[in-house]
Amino acid sequence: MIFDSVLLSKEVEQLYLEGLSKKAFNPSPSNQAADVNIDTELGWTAGERSETHDVYLGTDYNDVKDANTSSPEFMGNYDVNSYDPCGFEYYTNYYWRIDEKNFVGTTKSNVWSFTTVAPPAVSIIGSWETGTTHTEESGTNRALVFIAHVEDDDYPTINLTSASYGGQAMTKVVEEVVSTGWWWYQIRAYVVAYILDEEGIDAADGGSFSVSWNQAAPDYVAYSSVFLEDVNQTVLTGASASNTSTSGATIATSALTTNDGDMVIAAATCGNSGSYTLNNGFTEGTDQTMGNTAAGATGYKSATGADETPSVTHSNPNRQVIIGLVVQSSM
Repeated sequence: MIFDSVLLSKEVEQLYLEGLSKKAFNPSPSNQAADVNIDTELGWTAGERSETHDVYLGTDYNDVKDANTSSPEFMGNYDVNSYDPCGFEYYTNYYWRIDEKNFVGTTKSNVWSFTTVAPPAVSIIGSWETGTTHTEESGTNRALVFIAHVEDDDYPTINLTSASYGGQAMTKVVEEVVSTGWWWYQIRAYVVAYILDEEGIDAADGGSFSVSWNQAAPDYVAYSSVFLEDVNQTVLTGASASNTSTSGATIATSALTTNDGDMVIAAATCGNSGSYTLNNGFTEGTDQTMGNTAAGATGYKSATGADETPSVTHSNPNRQVIIGLVVQSSM
């Protein structure tokens, strides 16, 4: 536009405002908003005389800024000033813009941004239980962890070959065994962890566990279990580790890599009766004695992204085993 005289400052301001009024403005979520819910709907105030709105959305600023109606960032043209993306990813930066359209042409908005909320942390539903029954707990994105502790002197080496909950097969995550004695007579301590996802829990018929061993039932055995929620259903578990000892009161696994929101589970078995102390900030879940001759304990810790090391100390140790596993958050 060319003018044949110098414009007054008020005239320049008016032309500027008229240009702005054609743009979409007042975005919701507000520009650079943080901790936005993943179910949020996008909204804006329409520019003056706009008829329809082209919506652009993505995770790269330049891609959104330069996008056109042939780009993957183009979400469509709408005659209302809102757009429902049907869910965002957790803890992700998003960029978006609105192009206002009318019979004259198209007016691009600025590129706006927001960051979605971090995923909810894995948490315990109800409480730890001992034995082979555990009533189903209600929750979202659940997982069920099942632990077995054994002291046994039969041959071959003890192994829990399968476990199920309400008829639904569970997945073995990690196990460990240690033996002491002589070549003709071995006494073994054993611990194992199984897990079941939301689909399996939902399909379970009743709240009982069934187990199968590679030999006759162990001499001494104890079971424990816990329901968790806000667990990643694509990959339930992350890092895991185990360790054995035939001397010393304290035993630990190697450090386990975690992400913020994960939960670390620890479980240990000792061939002597006595009590366990959980180390490194872990909270005790269960502490059981088996036939006055052996002991088993479980524990847990909410992770913040730092490496975590499951560790326990027994009051009357001989042979010990420990396992640790990371249950991943729903990020």
